[in-house]
Amino acid sequence: MTLIELYDRTPVENIAASLVLKPDRVVFVTSELRRTHRYLKTYRQILEGRGVNAEIEVCSFAKNDLSNIADVIQNVIAEEKDDQIVVDFSGGDESTILAVGMILGSFAVQDKKIFAFRVNIVSRRGVMFEMRQDGGSRVHIERQIYDFSENSQLYLTVEENITLHGGRILSKGINFKKGDPVSDDVRVMWEICRKDCSAWNGKIGALSGAVSSYSDYDKLSALPVSSFSR
Repeated sequence: MTLIELYDRTPVENIAASLVLKPDRVVFVTSELRRTHRYLKTYRQILEGRGVNAEIEVCSFAKNDLSNIADVIQNVIAEEKDDQIVVDFSGGDESTILAVGMILGSFAVQDKKIFAFRVNIVSRRGVMFEMRQDGGSRVHIERQIYDFSENSQLYLTVEENITLHGGRILSKGINFKKGDPVSDDVRVMWEICRKDCSAWNGKIGALSGAVSSYSDYDKLSALPVSSFSR
């Protein structure tokens, strides 16, 4: 299977389809050539760690140039020798997705077995669309739904997620077992954080700034709420 991936600035959108479909080849189509190339090593590292040894290539197009975008994607499809081609439109901007729709609905791909795919990284559900010509001017579309939450098919470990976003784990601390008081505290804090991650980050950042003012003291101090509740 060859996967045509519409590059997105959200890294997880660029790798989710590869994790569940396990293609033999991935072709990124992008208007941000340098940025895309910077991430290729990371994508390869994560995929190979999952046993997906896909060949990865990049093709570029002019941003917001609908004609050029369509030409580039159409050429990738036309030159592809694989008998199964999947276009992942989970990511990509509006112009790129529009160009894909134009191509898939045209006669330009009538001699290819083309699929369009989308996966929701929150619900872990995907949908595969198969395009078929009826011999005339009409295009038939068949749809199949997938649930990738079963058997944890779509996930990233903490380490993979950090790596995907350009980070690196320098050292690892103590592993706490289930039922450990510290684990319970972390779980409670996570439940608070996940309700509004932006607000949590803002409050913690403000609290950290307030605490740093007392960094020379070796005793516990009480901080007024007004010092970090902004």
